[in-house]
Amino acid sequence: MLSGKTKLCIKVLVSMASAPAGRPVTVGTLAERLQVSVSHMESVVGALRDGGFIRSARGPGGGYFLECDADDLSVWAVVRKLDPGTYRVTLDQ
Repeated sequence: MLSGKTKLCIKVLVSMASAPAGRPVTVGTLAERLQVSVSHMESVVGALRDGGFIRSARGPGGGYFLECDADDLSVWAVVRKLDPGTYRVTLDQ
């Protein structure tokens, strides 16, 4: 099972990927779209930033941008980076 935080991270990335290209997305906008508190969303975008999935821009007109093209993102990449201990596969020989 995916953790709630990992699921929310995936939803945030999908929301950001569907935003107009080249325009930052604010924490407030993401929190409103996904119906979570701003403080919880700050924690989620922090994890995504630390994981290298998004980057921030400060100042007026600032917000968050995807670090790579949306077509290059995968759910598995997010799970592997943000929830690494959850999924360990053992292959029988």
